Amino acid sequence: MSSADIYSGGGLRWMTGHWWSSHCELRQDDELLAWVRIKGSRGTAGTGGREYKLQRFRLRPYITLRDGATDELVARFALIPKSGFLAEFDDGESFRFGWVNWLRREWNWTDESGHAMLASRRPWLGGIVELRVDPSSGERRKWPLLAILEIGMAKLAIPWF
Repeated sequence: MSSADIYSGGGLRWMTGHWWSSHCELRQDDELLAWVRIKGSRGTAGTGGREYKLQRFRLRPYITLRDGATDELVARFALIPKSGFLAEFDDGESFRFGWVNWLRREWNWTDESGHAMLASRRPWLGGIVELRVDPSSGERRKWPLLAILEIGMAKLAIPWF
């Protein structure tokens, strides 16, 4: 199966009006699964009826994901490429984020055992980001939060100058 076949079947996509847009929606066909809104170094996101807060910190660059209602830390996403992109959740579970094919702009989230959970493919000039969830990770409910962290990183890491 080619890379194009893998992504074209699921209909799972981050939609935005343009590459610099501060609002993104994760849709599967016409169904809204998650959303992200960014303003400066902060943002809000939602999935599964819950709202979250995103914030980027510059020293030891990382992004936090907090519960919107309780302000409790849900996850921290380290943005240090030398050590690897790492998302650590409050329950102790962690996931790595890295590129699979640079020319095709394909990235994967892998669990602690190295199993790919969520894959994404980005166009070179902005637009729709296509996602694919590994069917064997269907019971794991963290993939929407990983998708939020990924798009949050892309939007929060854009320089403002």
